[in-house]
Amino acid sequence: MLLQVSSIAGHRALLTARKSHLGKVVDIELCIRDVLRGFGPKMGPVSIGRFAARLRELAAAHPILEPVAAFSRNIAQGAESPQTLI
Repeated sequence: MLLQVSSIAGHRALLTARKSHLGKVVDIELCIRDVLRGFGPKMGPVSIGRFAARLRELAAAHPILEPVAAFSRNIAQGAESPQTLI
């Protein structure tokens, strides 16, 4: 989605919101890594695009982690379409 911003203040607000959103995404991913560490599997170094796929791989090997993977999928879908979170 491309947004047109006509003022400096609007542009600054948009950048601030984006920075905040990305920070929260990183916080959630770190929390998920911490939960996984408690069950044994480790995520290892993965890119942002491969995080969800790697989480599904680990959840397939450990069925108790499926709720964590489902939560991550819901968050990812909500990030794509924020209307579903409201």
